[in-house]
Amino acid sequence: MEPSEVVDPVRVKKEPVSPREKDSHSTKKPTSKHGSQSSTKHSSSSSIMKRAKAEAARALIRLAEEEAALRKTLSQLEEQDEIDQATIRASAVRRRSDYAGVLRKHMESELHVIP
Repeated sequence: MEPSEVVDPVRVKKEPVSPREKDSHSTKKPTSKHGSQSSTKHSSSSSIMKRAKAEAARALIRLAEEEAALRKTLSQLEEQDEIDQATIRASAVRRRSDYAGVLRKHMESELHVIP
């Protein structure tokens, strides 16, 4: 090692070590007096999260079904509207044709009356 790389152990500031951190090489997990409660809380929150996700998935399915039903209804209404519009146009054409026929007959009868 070069002299610039040598670390003076006296000048190295050590961080305070808590009792839990003292044995960092231990395979045991630190325990607390609330250790079992923590595990229960985690398991409870995990099951709550699973239930919430399941409920959200069911809600999404319901919304998708409602959307499909609304799209089907809209499609049927649009189709019926097209039929109604075609009927209105056909009726208008018939009325014009009928009116033209009546007018033509009237004009013809007027022409025959002229001496």
